Amino acid sequence: MTAPVFFLSHARTPGSRMFGPDPDRPVFEFFDDLARETARAMEVPEATTGFVERSRATPHESQRALATCQVFVPLYSPRYFTDPVCGRQWTAFRRRAGATYPGAVVPVLWTPRRAAAALPLAVLDVPVELGPPEPHEEPAAAAHEKERYEDGGLYQLMDVDDDRQIYQRILGRLARRIAAAARTSPAPPVHPSEVAEVADAFAVPPPRPVLRLTVLAPQADRLPPGRDADAYGPLPADWRPYRSGGEAPVAAQMAEVARNLGFSPEAVPFEKAYGEFVSPGPGPAPWVLAIDAWALTDPRLAERVRDIDEAGRPWVAMLAVLAVQEEQTRQNAARLRALLRSALPRHLDAGRNAQRAAARGIETADAFGLIFAELAQGSYMRYVGGIQEHTPARRSWPNQDDDSETGE
Repeated sequence: MTAPVFFLSHARTPGSRMFGPDPDRPVFEFFDDLARETARAMEVPEATTGFVERSRATPHESQRALATCQVFVPLYSPRYFTDPVCGRQWTAFRRRAGATYPGAVVPVLWTPRRAAAALPLAVLDVPVELGPPEPHEEPAAAAHEKERYEDGGLYQLMDVDDDRQIYQRILGRLARRIAAAARTSPAPPVHPSEVAEVADAFAVPPPRPVLRLTVLAPQADRLPPGRDADAYGPLPADWRPYRSGGEAPVAAQMAEVARNLGFSPEAVPFEKAYGEFVSPGPGPAPWVLAIDAWALTDPRLAERVRDIDEAGRPWVAMLAVLAVQEEQTRQNAARLRALLRSALPRHLDAGRNAQRAAARGIETADAFGLIFAELAQGSYMRYVGGIQEHTPARRSWPNQDDDSETGE
């Protein structure tokens, strides 16, 4: 099988192919016309110019054509962007095209542009453009045919006799664009196995689960007696305990790691979060509370942290920071550790290894990132488990009091 110049990707029309004409016959007629015009533009044999999946094509033939074609020609329509086969073809070609993408993609508006207005993100970087008009064609005529093409789509131009001349000219412009793409940015061939088992480019990814993040730390204008202000800012979220070079605030570090783990981080102030931490019942979201050990020098805050520890909500992970490389913290380490033991007895005695390490106080930025990642994932798993525990099981058998026909 000779490698085709272009691969025509289209969404199959629902309907029987056992009796009567194939519902995709207009697509195949367009393919034949496009292959003929492209062969003329490139001066190559028409038989090897293009490939389109017909009912008799085998999966191996389709994969081979997709793996070796120089240009990808998607037939845009609303159905195209909801067809998983088309989405996988797009992914396969984009992956193998590499640096030649998106120049090696020549979209065709099968239906009006407005019908494909809500394009998926995967295709937004591919321009929907025609090739140049014939040299002798008047600019006004070229602009008119382009407008008719975008307003009606190619299928309508094929179907209406009065538009057949415009259809032929649009066909020529598409063929010239395919020829130009094949000359200047052909996709390199790959083995057919490399275009199999790929993801659907048009599938909407599932929403990221929310991970709530709260920081309990002093503010620069409300510090514990004798505490230096170097690590603090106007807000608790500005707290930078490790201060090594360009180290970001703890809140920013947690948000970045959360995103890398697949979460959507959501910052919540401590005063607002406290009520959720001590409320009974299932939690609203998995949650990580980062605590500056210096904040526990405030008896009111220490008591609140003790309340949270005692409540023992499984979807709340708590980690304390004790950055002993900082001189003032190192000098007060014994007192700060005593405050942590008083405020977090449950986590220190009954928690998992990561929970105990977090409650003792995390001393370095590297350890903070690793332990935060473990606590965040554990919090999420316990949150999901809590939802399942509080979800009533669906009855799989009739109730004894059910007097319906199926309740016997």
